[in-house]
Amino acid sequence: MALGILAPVAQAQMLYTDSSPSPNTITHTFDISPKAPQPPIMKYRLLPSHYELTPGNASQLYHRAILLTSQHTANMENPMEYWQKVDQWRSTPLESFPIDEVETLLNTHNGALREASYAARRSYCDWELPTREHGTDIFGVLLPEIQEMRTLARLLSLRIRLRIAQGRLDEAFEDLQTGYAMARHVGNRDFLVNALVGIAIAGIMHEQLLEAISQESTPNLYWSLVNFPSPVIDIGNAVDVERDGFLIMFPELLEAEQAIGDQVYWDQKLTEVITRTRQLVSASNIGDPQGVKEWEALAYRTAVFSQVPRVKQELVEKMGFDQEEVNAMPGSRAILLYSLNNYKRLRDEFLAPLGLPFYQAVNFYPDDNRLSSNITSGDPIALASLLLPSSVQVQRASVRDQSWVDMLRATEAIRDHAAKHGSLPETLDQVDGLPIPMNPYTNEPFIYTRDENDPSQATLEETQSHLPHRFEITLRQPKSN
Repeated sequence: MALGILAPVAQAQMLYTDSSPSPNTITHTFDISPKAPQPPIMKYRLLPSHYELTPGNASQLYHRAILLTSQHTANMENPMEYWQKVDQWRSTPLESFPIDEVETLLNTHNGALREASYAARRSYCDWELPTREHGTDIFGVLLPEIQEMRTLARLLSLRIRLRIAQGRLDEAFEDLQTGYAMARHVGNRDFLVNALVGIAIAGIMHEQLLEAISQESTPNLYWSLVNFPSPVIDIGNAVDVERDGFLIMFPELLEAEQAIGDQVYWDQKLTEVITRTRQLVSASNIGDPQGVKEWEALAYRTAVFSQVPRVKQELVEKMGFDQEEVNAMPGSRAILLYSLNNYKRLRDEFLAPLGLPFYQAVNFYPDDNRLSSNITSGDPIALASLLLPSSVQVQRASVRDQSWVDMLRATEAIRDHAAKHGSLPETLDQVDGLPIPMNPYTNEPFIYTRDENDPSQATLEETQSHLPHRFEITLRQPKSN
């Protein structure tokens, strides 16, 4: 389910306080060689070129790749152990990388990875999800293929590492192009779950791109990173769908703007909305296999109807509705009308800042407590608390992904500086060649420290995200003749 699972997953994985950096820093230790960009300065592009694209929809080929992968692993006695080994190898240092064993495993997935490569070079990707067919259950659309794309990305990531270990850099970058195209084909679509999975796939590719950058033979990729899409995953379409998806889920709310129907009519409409809302709550409550209990549903419905007097009063005093019109309307219609206007107000407060850079938007995000308090003193149906929090979490994930790319670009600027001056810079201010991007969380420089005792070592880090990145950089010494 697109929405029911998203809110708890997003909160569990990405909720954090920007002013209190997490201690769970992810450290990447690697060597770099002094190297300035050399013509052709964009030899290795990070997405397929336009002339490589073939007309057609990529999703069909991705489905073929997913099917081929699942067929291979379907009859394994211990598939979890198999994938744990894949993930272990994806981070194994190259000096101890088991090339022959990895190549044997990947040969069994050649067909799936070939289909993925073809798909990444199609002109567009439309997953053709049955959103219209689901009607009011739009957020009940299942997305198994989107989740399985992460499995393909894990295999592709392992092959990129294999090709780097074998010194086959051209082929490694072809696979990186495939991986980044996959991330965008998944992420730039209809639901926030798509965006989260796309961001996760991009992160898998970033890890191998860093491995490539650390190779002595790799040219400086600064201009390839500059011309990489920013952000890698555009969450705008998914946010738009989630922003107005409730109008599809709850058409009764828009209908409440019309002075039609009697008490019985609106009581039935409100009951339908309550039932649908409770079903969503039950679907997101993974630990409750029993779903919505009848007595709980009755108690909830009674509690909602009991708030008619307060709702009617606030429609007049806080939302500007006419007193006589409100007094005349059925209480159930008043609740639906209140829910509609309350949701729109909170929706705009939460989502309007998404159009700003994160370092500015964070100053405008309402406190999440606004939603929890709204359950008891605001919207009786609590639609805002059900639908809004995940949107902000996805922007935070998107910014963390962007900080990855910006730190890679900063690393290439440092390599350029080292090529010109023979050493790592003491501070980022000393880098006088290629511009270094600011930390997208703060619009301030990344934290950079050169080791006082060993000037060939330095750290580059951001500290604001839930899982901060820290680059521990060692400058290779020139080989003596």
